[in-house]
Amino acid sequence: MGVLLIFTTLFLMLLRKDKIAFYIIVLTLLSIPANSYFLNELKFLIYRIDLRVVSLLILVIYISIKNIKSIKFVNYDYAIFILFFLFLFSFAYGYYIGNPYLLSDAEVLIHFFLIYVASRYYLKNLREYLTLIQLSSTIYVIWLIVVDIFYESKLIEIYGEQLFNWWGDRIAFSNTSMLLITIVISIYFIVIKKHLFWNIVMVTLGIYGVSLSQNRTMISLILMNTIVTIIAYTLLNKENSRKKMLLKSTIDTLLLLLSGLSIYIMFFRFRDSILLNRILNRFGESWANYDARNLSNIIALREYFTNLKSFGLGKELYLFDPQGRIVSVGPFLDNVFVTLLIKLGLVFLIFFILLLLLPIKYLINFTKSFNNRYLLLIVLLSLYLSFIIMTAYMNAQIVFSIPISTIYILSICLVINKNIDIVAEEKNKNPKLRIRMHDCACSK
Repeated sequence: MGVLLIFTTLFLMLLRKDKIAFYIIVLTLLSIPANSYFLNELKFLIYRIDLRVVSLLILVIYISIKNIKSIKFVNYDYAIFILFFLFLFSFAYGYYIGNPYLLSDAEVLIHFFLIYVASRYYLKNLREYLTLIQLSSTIYVIWLIVVDIFYESKLIEIYGEQLFNWWGDRIAFSNTSMLLITIVISIYFIVIKKHLFWNIVMVTLGIYGVSLSQNRTMISLILMNTIVTIIAYTLLNKENSRKKMLLKSTIDTLLLLLSGLSIYIMFFRFRDSILLNRILNRFGESWANYDARNLSNIIALREYFTNLKSFGLGKELYLFDPQGRIVSVGPFLDNVFVTLLIKLGLVFLIFFILLLLLPIKYLINFTKSFNNRYLLLIVLLSLYLSFIIMTAYMNAQIVFSIPISTIYILSICLVINKNIDIVAEEKNKNPKLRIRMHDCACSK
């Protein structure tokens, strides 16, 4: 499949249909479970190299030759370029001292920069973005259902012994965090009465996918965002009284939940009571794993501040149990800020945090062209904060998971490109501004 993807990319480039190639590559990045077992089975991994990233590299080279100058630069781009040069320095240092996870770290960060360049070039249409994430989420949930039904006996082979001991029968891959975006956006469209049937289907599929993962944090964040959306819609809608809107929104939400529950029981009733009990038991389980994460982060931070220097790309990081014993070694910890600080240093971390803060400004401008601007802004800010908590604070998926870094970069680039369009429209509507800009250009 990986070789076929490369040839498909090259063929579409020859036909000048490179945008279609971009969407095909992104679809494979988002929808296929982020797990080496399945990537090997589908032949996307050859000699531990992800051929999807190779296809993306070919596409970015093509963009650079074709018309890279068409990308209008913004502050976010400059921050990305600085991070890229810091990454190269850290890679050289990690290679020099022989860090064991150098190649895996390099692959995820190269993917991060490649998907950014490609998304800035191609992704400018909101409808295409929504179609892409909904289609990817649908395919991914189908994958989860297939794994749950046909691969349950192979979970120890799929996860590895250590992860299987932690996760047990949970169907958990990092792609699941993408469903947070899909579900919340679909709930927003349901609340404002747009494309009801399709969005109810998306919410139902998304909730089932999340329930298979039994992820307590994500379930809590979905509930929180649903409540935020309903309250914001009730308070900001001026067509009816707030009491009527609150009652109507509550009824709509109950109908949504009942519809999802009905579809769920209709298709999955043979597993309903078992899965429901698993989810409820998850909330009753000990939170010792979070204590272990915090302890691992604290020990790593102590190591950094003792030396006051980064250890280079590819540095191995240790996960400890609550008693302080090492239980696993890997390329990252369950906190992207600590992981980046240890590997790439304080300067890189500061610019990375800047990258997380800048989109708030872009989101504010992005919502200006919508009728329900303030409702959308509240929903998007709540979703953005939840996504950062889920993928950057609770773990390191926002960088070290290819599907999650992909969906994050896609979302940010869409907002940036839309901001550029909005600024251009405002300049066109303001002839005095155009005259001033022309005079300044002439004076130079």
